[in-house]
Amino acid sequence: MENKLNFKCAGDNFEQIPEEIIEELKLKFSDLHKNINDMVKLSIEMKKHNNDSLCRLPFA
Repeated sequence: MENKLNFKCAGDNFEQIPEEIIEELKLKFSDLHKNINDMVKLSIEMKKHNNDSLCRLPFA
């Protein structure tokens, strides 16, 4: 018998993605969470934007 997990992703507001970064990188937010290369680009830009040493994407 197969066990199914009933999971609802509620997300959080810990890390907001600035619109200007998405526009600057010419990313499509609707596809962003599916493409590892775009996630890397976004993470690097968010680290620069926040002047931080790490980045937590809200959907990764």
